[in-house]
Amino acid sequence: MTTDSETVSYYNSEAADAFIEGSATIPPDPLVGYCAETLQQFSKISDVLCVDLGCGFGRQLLDIANKFGANATVVGFEQSPYLLSKADELMHHGRVQLTDGRWIYVNGFTPGEELSDWDNIQLIHGDVLDLESHISSNSVDFINSNCTHLHLGAEDLSDAMNEVYRVLKPEGIMLLRMKTPIGNQTSRTRADGRTEYYYSSEYWQSILESVGFEVIKVQAGDNLDVEYTKTSQFMAIVVRKISL
Repeated sequence: MTTDSETVSYYNSEAADAFIEGSATIPPDPLVGYCAETLQQFSKISDVLCVDLGCGFGRQLLDIANKFGANATVVGFEQSPYLLSKADELMHHGRVQLTDGRWIYVNGFTPGEELSDWDNIQLIHGDVLDLESHISSNSVDFINSNCTHLHLGAEDLSDAMNEVYRVLKPEGIMLLRMKTPIGNQTSRTRADGRTEYYYSSEYWQSILESVGFEVIKVQAGDNLDVEYTKTSQFMAIVVRKISL
């Protein structure tokens, strides 16, 4: 997810409970369904491999599995062992327990339900800058990256996009959600120690196209960052790996 030690430490500690609690009720992303439909248009396949890069506590895993169907294998890929343990907890209980003992109910999951039928969901501990150790080239049909690359500086970002391109199949789809800058601020360090980097829509599209992706959808989002309402806004880009 990042090479910044303070950001890694945040997500791998009890401090990440605030992140879990703050994002547990976010509704399912309608663009996941759009990507499932788009993939079928470009590539008529039945067995689909989906990877949620930086899956965190697993909030989007069930939605991805639902949208891509029963023949989809969904992999949650996460650098933080702490968040990955919470994703495993979510798969087994339909909710997540914080360190203070409270249970957090996650949008889309049924509390108390063990997702025994979701054997197609797997969890992997790894770094987005080292996908090679876990994922073969040209093997993935869909990649979801929800602000996962938010913590990468420009050099790491370019390396990460090349890794994503390597593992996607030709005609494979990636959904990127990120924050873009408002004004001239291109990065900031939050009060909790996490560093965020902001790149413009034009910069993102330039990097993605230079790697070999075709941009097929760009969607601006509302500014949901309450702490710094004049710093960044959310945006989504859907890209396709051009078939050689």
